[in-house]
Parts: sequence; C-alpha cells; structure tokens
Amino acid sequence: MSGAFYTALQSMQNDPLFSIPPDVRATIARNGKMTKVVLLGTQGLGKYLLDIVASKRHCDVIAVVDDPLSERESTYRNLPLLTTSDFLALSRQIRDLVAINTCGHEKPKQFFTRICHDNGIACINFEQAIRAFGLHGKLDCRVEDWGPEIARNATRLEALGKRMADNQSVTTLHALLTHYLTCDPSYLQAVQLPYSSLYFGSGLLDFGNQEKMVDCGASIGESLQGLIKHTQGEFSHSWIIEPDRNNLAILQAIIDGYQGTALENRISLHACGVGETAQQVCFTHEGGHGSSIITDSTVDEVNMIEIRPVDDIIDDAPTFLKMDIEGSELPALKGARHTITTHKPKLAISAYHRSMDLLDLTDYVLSLRPDYRVGLRHHTPFRWDTCLYFY
Repeated sequence: MSGAFYTALQSMQNDPLFSIPPDVRATIARNGKMTKVVLLGTQGLGKYLLDIVASKRHCDVIAVVDDPLSERESTYRNLPLLTTSDFLALSRQIRDLVAINTCGHEKPKQFFTRICHDNGIACINFEQAIRAFGLHGKLDCRVEDWGPEIARNATRLEALGKRMADNQSVTTLHALLTHYLTCDPSYLQAVQLPYSSLYFGSGLLDFGNQEKMVDCGASIGESLQGLIKHTQGEFSHSWIIEPDRNNLAILQAIIDGYQGTALENRISLHACGVGETAQQVCFTHEGGHGSSIITDSTVDEVNMIEIRPVDDIIDDAPTFLKMDIEGSELPALKGARHTITTHKPKLAISAYHRSMDLLDLTDYVLSLRPDYRVGLRHHTPFRWDTCLYFY
C-alpha cells in the first residue's frame, strides 16, 4: 500500500479526530452540542446534514448561505438563508462559529474556502463534519464516515490491493482509502476519470458488436446510450432494469424513439429492482440517480416495488452486467449467481454506496469465478462513482 495510506492509517489509530483542524476541535470542545454552525451551500451533500442537524442534538445550525437562492428566498428548510456578506457580518458577531462547506463543485467550494480562510472563520468540509460532530450511524450509509471501518479492515484492504490486475487500479484503491481516512478530497481528484468514462471508457473492458448488456439501475438511460455509442448501435440486446416510476417514463420515451429502427427489438424494459430473491420492498421514487430501497414499513403501497433476481429476468447469456443500485449490489449479485458462474460476463459494479463494498463485492464475485481479473476506477471528483470491473 502507498506511504500516504499508511501514514493516514497510523494517524487515525493514534487519534481518530486527526483530520479535524485544531480550531474546529477547540470550538467543539468549548461548546459541545451548542456549537453554532453555518452551512455553506444548499445543494449536494448539505441536504444530508439538514436531515439530522435540525434536531439540534449534535450542533446548533443557525443559518445556510446561498447567494443566488437568497435573492428569491429568505429561508431554507426553516433556517435563515444568507448571502456571503450576511455570513461575514454574522461571523464578526459570533466568533465561536464553525462553517461547513458542503459544496461539491470546485468553483463554489474554493470560493467559500477562500472566504473563510481570509476572514479567520473555522471551516470544515462535509466528511470532516460527520467525524467532528459524531454523526456516523445517523446518516444515509452512502455518505457515512468510512474512515474507522477502513482502519479496522486495513489487512483485508491490503490483500485487495494485491488482487488488482493493473497499476492504475492499485493507485486508485490507495487514493480512495486515503481520502476516507483523511477526509481530504484531493486524493480522489488525483485519480479521477471523467464521468463520461464510466463503464465503457474505463480502459479495462472491450466491447464488440454482439454485446448483450444487463443494465441494473438503468436510471435515465445513460448506460444504454453508452452501449449504443461504443458499439455504433451494433449490439444484440439490452435488458434495461429500473424500478423508479419517474425514470421508467423517461426510459420508455427513449425506447419509443427507436421504433421503426434496427434497435426497436434489441431493447427490453423491466419495471422492477434486482435482488437475491423475489419480494416486495419500499422504495423512494426520487427520479434520477438517488432512488433507493428503504426500510420504513409505514410507506404507502404505492411506493412498493417488485424485486426479482437477475437470473429470473434474462432469457439469454449476457456478455456485460452493470449494476448501480444504491447499496443493493451484493444481494443483486447473489441473484445473478447462475449468470455469473455459467457465462462469466464482464462486470461493472458500483462500489461507493457502503463502506465495505470494495471488499464484500470482490470477495463474492471471486467466490463464484476466481478466474476474473479485478480492476478499479473512480469517475468523478466526488465520493460518487467508484466502480469495480471484473473481466
């Protein structure tokens, strides 16, 4: 493993809060749950924090900053909505203040970082906030603090690095793990590939004119478009599997657009989720990329979806199996056991939803087919879109 990973690992073992700046640690030590917090940005990761900090059981969020939105609104999620100028004025009134920079895109993130630095305002990013305020276990598993779990499984992760088939995969693994230990996104940015390279442009998988793709979590059709692009429309079949009713309407419109063309009979749409066994589960139906299975038993029947094993859905031998299903990848792989064991399709499996996905998904796939080669790529500057490739 890389030197940076080992340094970060040792630092976490010596001090679990090593990644939190001293001024923030001192402020929280003085004020505890009464620490006054301002969230910078209303998009992206900030929404996850607002869901749990509104109770004020962890800290006292007193305002949100968003300059464009503040031109139209005065509050956001029942909190005062400030301009940057308002925020600076507030920071002069409340010196013991912590700002959480929740912005994902580089330009606003750097803007707020510079503003806080130049004005002596204690500032941390989203990952640091989860660790500093002890929010682990209280958020969606997709945005938890994975650092402690990585530290506990360092030996297994070291063995995973030795399984990787190419140097770029090893480098990517080191960078991901170091990011989660340090809460420093620069490690991700050092290995990121463009989002457009996801699945088809990783440099690990080859695609011909007889591909049969199983598209689990088809969302709004990006993978279908990728298949069409990379095969020039010459492929045998694509099973598009998607449970979100909002996305299904978009996918159906895309398919309808191919009526009367050579692609018309090569695409089949399946309105369900995938898992190990057939069942009914609750689902969020958010549209886009964020929908997921939920455990809330009070959800109305209208939000229930059908789950089916991949082995029961497909009626042919696929050459490519893709999964991005918001943390349900392991049970879905178990529901594709026969397909994987018998046909050994190329696999592109998202591995950024749960802290142990990298280990658990790899262990399971190799238990079925030890002859797979294993690759790893990261396709954004954010914590999203880490993908395991088996070929």
